[in-house]
Amino acid sequence: MGRSFSVLVFLLVSIFSVNSQSIQSISVKTDSVNLSKPVSSQAVDDVVKLLGDACKCDVQINNSKAQIQIILPRINKDSAAALSRFEVGKNYPILHYPETDYKWTSAKSGNTISLLLETKSYEGISCGLYGLLQEKLGFKFYHPRETVIPDLKRWFLPNDMKWGVNARFQIRGFHIHAEHPLELTEQLMNEDYPNALHDIKQYIDWLARNGQNYFEFNLLEDINRKKWPAFAKQMVDYGHSRGILMSIDLSLHMIQQKTFQLYRASFYSKKKQISKNMEMLNPAGWDTWDMEFSTTEFSSGNVKKKTALQLYVTDL
Repeated sequence: MGRSFSVLVFLLVSIFSVNSQSIQSISVKTDSVNLSKPVSSQAVDDVVKLLGDACKCDVQINNSKAQIQIILPRINKDSAAALSRFEVGKNYPILHYPETDYKWTSAKSGNTISLLLETKSYEGISCGLYGLLQEKLGFKFYHPRETVIPDLKRWFLPNDMKWGVNARFQIRGFHIHAEHPLELTEQLMNEDYPNALHDIKQYIDWLARNGQNYFEFNLLEDINRKKWPAFAKQMVDYGHSRGILMSIDLSLHMIQQKTFQLYRASFYSKKKQISKNMEMLNPAGWDTWDMEFSTTEFSSGNVKKKTALQLYVTDL
């Protein structure tokens, strides 16, 4: 019994010493193109900082002498621009988004551990890096303002790890129903609200960290129509830089909950009002609009007239 116990302890100690070692340095190895693309470069910078906070060690980009080497792929621009597996063979239009499936493979050579990422797009690099942190290294991105940073002083992943992720949905994200009081309602509608853009960027960062790629919110009637469009462009540009599709939810002429109306009851032409409002909103560069065509939640209105205006909006 004593001999068996000793053998078991020896095996456990041996396994621990193989798979767990003190971390002195980490490097993210990548090329200049990845560092020139905002989606991948911002993910790399963020992950370098997060890993540094976790291991309390030296974390750099392209340090060939580092103990842990996280190796990113060189992206083929044709593969990145190609239709994703969600889009191929569909006989109806689909909003394009690059393939983000990824696979990690690790190996050990001497005292160096290498983790190799395989993916087809810059968006896939972002998803792969954050997936590694959250699913394998103990980080938890559970709230835009709160993150669990693990104690990563020792490297515990298997030396021969093989792990991959295939997205279940092409478009992944959240709708902020700003018709009701929520954490970001004031920030999204009022460019003068304290730290408004900072808070929105923080939320977009949180989406990216969780592998999300879609952000949508209800636009309300009380925005400042002279100042808000420029503010909106800032949030849209930042979302795009992090690989997030940006969308607003508004209405043709909904009279409930102060939702933004493309036209109001007025002597002015409906089409002229619609055109003017779209000219105000479009320059921000929204990817999609989610539109309500009824006047209320429980009424259908004049279907023929609504359809005509819907076609007009689509053409614009």
